[in-house]
Amino acid sequence: MRRPTRFALVTGALLSALAPLTAAAELAIDFIDIGQGDATYIHADGHHVLIDGGRSRHDVADYLRAHGVSHLDLMVATHPHADHIGGQIGVLQRKSVGEIWYSGYEHPTQTFEAWLDAALDSNARYREPTRGHDQQFGEMHLTLLHPGVETPNRSVHDRNLVVRIDRGPCSAIIAGDIEANGEREIIASGIDVRADVLELGHHGSRTSTSAEWLDAVAPQIAVAQYGAGNRYGHPHASVVERVAAAGVPLLGTGAHGSIRMRCGADGLWRVDTERRGTVTPGDRARDSAAAVP
Repeated sequence: MRRPTRFALVTGALLSALAPLTAAAELAIDFIDIGQGDATYIHADGHHVLIDGGRSRHDVADYLRAHGVSHLDLMVATHPHADHIGGQIGVLQRKSVGEIWYSGYEHPTQTFEAWLDAALDSNARYREPTRGHDQQFGEMHLTLLHPGVETPNRSVHDRNLVVRIDRGPCSAIIAGDIEANGEREIIASGIDVRADVLELGHHGSRTSTSAEWLDAVAPQIAVAQYGAGNRYGHPHASVVERVAAAGVPLLGTGAHGSIRMRCGADGLWRVDTERRGTVTPGDRARDSAAAVP
């Protein structure tokens, strides 16, 4: 049975540098609009976590500076594609980082080499966690859902890190570019996946967010991180329609800009978006444009 939706949406001018940081009793998740890519900033109880960082070297570092963040307790790189780790290079060069989680997958690109150099030059501890590894930050609890020790190393997405965040009654899953095979592996493991907020895997691509995964997580809110008019057609129509059929409200950085979510002891999510918009399938718009003579 799907849980009733409990969230309040405020659409309009998103306060950034002038907005106060989250209250101590709240879990805060910012899906940062960095174009086509992922960048998720999580903070609670005076602790700060960054999952991915988009492609641009300094956009996320500038966002953190605007919010007065000089230190990250944890930085997670879900996988080595440039649209996820490019911005982490600037963060590593400009901020102190306590610990880095990464899969260990070696990727032959200049961006990955630059990221690796920046990680090695930092004073951050390095860890390659597997399913079930967890860490506490105040009352905020992070659990790694993927990969498992048994996960194959065939492709860059096979070893993609998926992170669950819990604080009190509030929960979220940040999926990175996990695909359907990985989703099935997580479900088969028996680990808890029910969560209030679900980031759609792979920017809302048809490779991800299978019906089985969506049903298992049973989210109250779904979020897609993508750039408006991106050349990949993200998010894909099949996924947008699947989420809508499940009765789950869908937000997206390409439509709404940066998305700030706050959840307190009442379990109610308060959502503030940078602009008004509606998430529409990118592949349908792209195909329509291509059909025009």
